[in-house]
Amino acid sequence: MAHPTNKPARSQAGAELVSVVIPTYNRARLVCVAVDSVLAQTHPEVEIIVVDDGSTDDTPERLARYGNRIRVLRQANAGVCAARNNGMARATGQFIALLDSDDRFLPWKLAAQLAAFRAVPELQLSWTDAAVIDLDGSLIHARSLRRFYPGSFSYLPESALFESELDLREMAPDLDVPEERIPLRIGDFSRKIYLGNFFNMSTVMFRRELLARCGGFDVAVGNAGEDYEFYSRLAQCGPAGLIDLSAAQCCAGGSLSRLRTHTALANLATIAKIDRMLEGRPHLPASVIRRRRRDSHAWAGQALFDDDRPGEARPHLARALRMGCANPRVFAYWLLSFLPVAAVQSMRGFYHGMKRARHAPPTAPAASAG
Repeated sequence: MAHPTNKPARSQAGAELVSVVIPTYNRARLVCVAVDSVLAQTHPEVEIIVVDDGSTDDTPERLARYGNRIRVLRQANAGVCAARNNGMARATGQFIALLDSDDRFLPWKLAAQLAAFRAVPELQLSWTDAAVIDLDGSLIHARSLRRFYPGSFSYLPESALFESELDLREMAPDLDVPEERIPLRIGDFSRKIYLGNFFNMSTVMFRRELLARCGGFDVAVGNAGEDYEFYSRLAQCGPAGLIDLSAAQCCAGGSLSRLRTHTALANLATIAKIDRMLEGRPHLPASVIRRRRRDSHAWAGQALFDDDRPGEARPHLARALRMGCANPRVFAYWLLSFLPVAAVQSMRGFYHGMKRARHAPPTAPAASAG
């Protein structure tokens, strides 16, 4: 349902307006699937803002077919952070939900999250689990949160991450959610966000007023690791609630694997920023902080080494080892980091060649003549 920019945050019926911001770049087919999933929401009051970040395919023509059911903002290519910021700045809803253009919502997602905000008025941010699908929509994993953020969930037991749990079904029995029980797990992540990112981008909804307090995405971080930095600030504003069901579908096969080094370094920069934000306030156990820093330096060192930057990798690998890292790969990479880059590349090529040969199918014997 389309809403003009001057629409109030609540309709006359009292339903909250949710602004869904969808940044996109050259994903003409996929972005339409994302838009359709928002139009299919059981919650009626939705403002859809698609930010076209300078697409060169037929994205503008495809989006034009929706008419006034969506708002399209077109900008020169500036990256996903700038696109999200542009969309959030134009949002008029009481709540903002983010959706990447290759992902999609299940029909009840927004309704369930709004029910969580009503049930727990102090809640500032809500998120859900998500299924993983391929480009054709076939299911790969039914749930992904703990699969793709294993480090974040590994430092503390979940009983320590979440202070309380409710059954949202009891508080909102009319929700059109297929599961009989709707677990809503509530926690203060203002300090726990130091452990890593817990929030899947395409599942998050937060109060729009937080933008005035925290600001938008930091464009200087770039297009990998930007979500963790953003949520590290939102988490300072109050409790967050996880609806522990898959309420979205996220497409596998994105480009983050090619940005592993950038993400690892952005992670280190973000935990340093959180250290500064929490300075002088009660933090986490010293052993947990040490382990988190150790793991972060090991990640950065391995990523830099694999990116043929051994000189930059060496101090991170050495620091991880000094902090007690027992990963043999980290130790091997540290030793190899003293070799010339060409020698390391040659060794890597030899290793991968041997690995391919070991897994190659046997060659059929040649037929004998006669």
